[in-house]
Amino acid sequence: MKKSLLLFFAATFAISAKSQNYQSFRSDRSAMYGTPELIDKSIKVDSVKMEGTDSVFYLLKDMEVDNQGYCYSPFGPSFVGEKIIVKNSGWNLFFNANKDTIKINTLASLNQTWECFKTQKNKAIAKVTKFDTTNFLGINDSVKTMVITVYDLNNVVKATFDFKLSKNYGLIKTFNFREFPGYSYYNGGEIQGITNPQLGVKNITWRDIYDHAIGDEIHTDSYSQWVTNNVFYKKYISTKKVFINKTENGDTIKYSYAEQKHIKEVSGYSPNQTVKESYSDRDTLTTTTLKNSRMDKLPGELIFSDWNTVSKTYMAKMTWHDTNSKLKSLMAKNIDGFTDFGASDNNCWHQFIGDPEYTYSYYEGLDGEYHNTDYGDYGDYGSFQPVYFKKNGVEWGTPLDFKTNISEIKQSTVTTYPNPTTDFMIFNSNDQNYTLKIFDLAGKLIDQQNVQSTSYQYKNEGLIGVYFYEMINQEGQTSKGKIVFQ
Repeated sequence: MKKSLLLFFAATFAISAKSQNYQSFRSDRSAMYGTPELIDKSIKVDSVKMEGTDSVFYLLKDMEVDNQGYCYSPFGPSFVGEKIIVKNSGWNLFFNANKDTIKINTLASLNQTWECFKTQKNKAIAKVTKFDTTNFLGINDSVKTMVITVYDLNNVVKATFDFKLSKNYGLIKTFNFREFPGYSYYNGGEIQGITNPQLGVKNITWRDIYDHAIGDEIHTDSYSQWVTNNVFYKKYISTKKVFINKTENGDTIKYSYAEQKHIKEVSGYSPNQTVKESYSDRDTLTTTTLKNSRMDKLPGELIFSDWNTVSKTYMAKMTWHDTNSKLKSLMAKNIDGFTDFGASDNNCWHQFIGDPEYTYSYYEGLDGEYHNTDYGDYGDYGSFQPVYFKKNGVEWGTPLDFKTNISEIKQSTVTTYPNPTTDFMIFNSNDQNYTLKIFDLAGKLIDQQNVQSTSYQYKNEGLIGVYFYEMINQEGQTSKGKIVFQ
């Protein structure tokens, strides 16, 4: 069956490639789009259907946001639509969310125009405005620049869109066909990498993330805080790993490593705190890494989780920058979480607020799951970040020194009471200047206050139900939690 499917895809590509250049996309290739700093969209053909001599490419779905940047949906078409129909005549047909057709003449000559879109409210005219040789992804190719101008029924210009078609590599700059003819919160981007052949940025896979050589070192710091029975707890863990052996067997990688670990636990409030510390130094530990298809997803591709019990899904994206900007030299894959919890419309999903699974980051050769995470309950918080690595003779960061003591990073600590409450809530913090934001379950900002006190009384004015707070101090540190008004 798999062999037959591959032959079908190959035959489909051969038919369309023979008939035309400047085809918008190929069925045997995936492409990633965005900016050099953030790659968050991909085009990939999920299946192909032949209708006469036409090839119909059904595309990978992604997590799309509406033109207000508020509601996400994992069920609709991708940013370039549900499908692309490739005709031997050179026409490529795209479709927006309303299934209206957008016609692209890939064989159009310089300055040629045509009506590419028409509804009862709008029409659009496309034009080839430029035809030259362009360098992208390290190669040169002939490229057509096309501009689409949208008019209302009175011929008033409402919007303009531009995109670029390469002779041999398809769309190298695109826009959001799904929301056309309106502007979208996401309006597309430029090509950052393709497969077959592999050019530009390569999609990070689980092997890239867990690829260690003998002698590699990774140092990490983790921090967590929580409140139990009105007692405040903090825990710091510093870990140093040095890899000493590696064996591979198919999709299984087994590592041996030496580990040093320092743990510091603090309970209570200053000056009446209890502190416990422990240190371990172990010569040989082992870990086994198995293939994880979740890590192989393309930017924008969906990862469903607990589908039958909890309405959650995740979206992969890749970035050259992270909260830790010093790691720019390494590509990171981030896994963002979304939920329909609290939404009245199943197509109105939101990124997690006050949830332990918010955003995880994975770096090439540095493992994961690195995060700064709000656990959504009374100031509970956790973080896990790399602070130093040495790989293939390259060093970054400051190595941990286990001969001294664990580095205690200043954290913004917050407690709230009474919680639940009716009329007011007290926010106690070790910060004197911060911004307090209140969100509803859908992530909508309800209130914002600038606070200049370590103890602040928030007055409730008509709120009932579950809400989330976010406190940002002057250093940019964030504390989050859940509050309940009765």
